[in-house]
Amino acid sequence: ELFFKLAKLSVKLAKRHYKDVVFYTDRKTERKFKEYGIEFDEVVYLPEMKSVNEHSYGLAKIYAMMYQSFPYVILDFDTLLFENIQTTHTIAYGYKEGEPEVIAGKEYINKYYLEPYQQFRDKIDIPIDWVTFPNNSFVAVKNPFLVKNIYKKILDIMKDDLDNPKNTVQFYEQCLLYNYLVHYKTDIGFLYEYAPFSEHASKYEINLAISKKMIHMDFYFRQPLSDGLLDDIEETTKYII
Repeated sequence: ELFFKLAKLSVKLAKRHYKDVVFYTDRKTERKFKEYGIEFDEVVYLPEMKSVNEHSYGLAKIYAMMYQSFPYVILDFDTLLFENIQTTHTIAYGYKEGEPEVIAGKEYINKYYLEPYQQFRDKIDIPIDWVTFPNNSFVAVKNPFLVKNIYKKILDIMKDDLDNPKNTVQFYEQCLLYNYLVHYKTDIGFLYEYAPFSEHASKYEINLAISKKMIHMDFYFRQPLSDGLLDDIEETTKYII
């Protein structure tokens, strides 16, 4: 229930700032979203989505990004936008993962990035940056053709291992894309150095959230204060008639 509450707010805010909000999905998933009153400007059914499961959920975003022919912004449903974000970079990410001040940062990087790399390192033909880890909850893409070609290469590398429990979405969706972009000397930017709004914030004051360009509430299901914050944001951002 809380996920769909967050997703509905995410879509509402995206519509506020961008002309066309498109959902790439299958019919079953679209029906579920409709049950919660979540409407999009356009829905595109991709047959590839039928192969996506709980372990390989990141493929949904990859397939959607490979479908694009014009510049775009792609969002996770737990990401909230508070302004129309423009960028001069070819690829712009919301923020980097692995905040040094977060105790679990090192363990997170080891589990979701380093361990999968050790499994598949013989298939990867470029060096990996073990310092920068972009989060793909917000990605603005000005060159969709480059991203499409890189993901084709990544899927070819991972084709036999997408359901391997030792593989992670964070590794092939985020880490490999970024490192191939770096390898091809792409102009890359970040809106924020690290997550602009953290579950570890000392206060869940609404102005600390809406003062940001965007926030990624990937912690919504484990932070009890999230529900109240969503209510506050919903009330603050509603249309005044």
